[in-house]
Amino acid sequence: MEDGVIQPSQAVLAANKAALKNNPQALAVARQLLEFIEAYLRAHNNLSIFANMRGESPEVIAKRIFAQKTIGGLNGPTISHIIHRDGDPNWYALHIIIHRDELFAAINELRSIGGSGVVVAPVTYISRKSRRDIRRC
Repeated sequence: MEDGVIQPSQAVLAANKAALKNNPQALAVARQLLEFIEAYLRAHNNLSIFANMRGESPEVIAKRIFAQKTIGGLNGPTISHIIHRDGDPNWYALHIIIHRDELFAAINELRSIGGSGVVVAPVTYISRKSRRDIRRC
């Protein structure tokens, strides 16, 4: 087997309409389950990147980040002040989420604008307001 696949398969979530309509607890559990599944699928191909960066302010650093192609994050970077051991007030920590396929480009972009101490971690869940809703039957 070249690809290592014995039999392709998929999972299906089935629900009882009457139970969802008549049992608020069943509906709540189903909604929560779907939210976890969607959050996992949304996060599956993403990575979390943390880096340190010098700059005059979070706004100046954000401007440098937004001038790049891949490191803009979901809605933008999270930028926090670092209490640096040598007292330098111009150190910041930034956090962004990127697509896994863009990791090396993101690291190169961060380095090109002064990023250092880059740490990459997997993302398990990305929760947002769910667009999908189990409607009352």
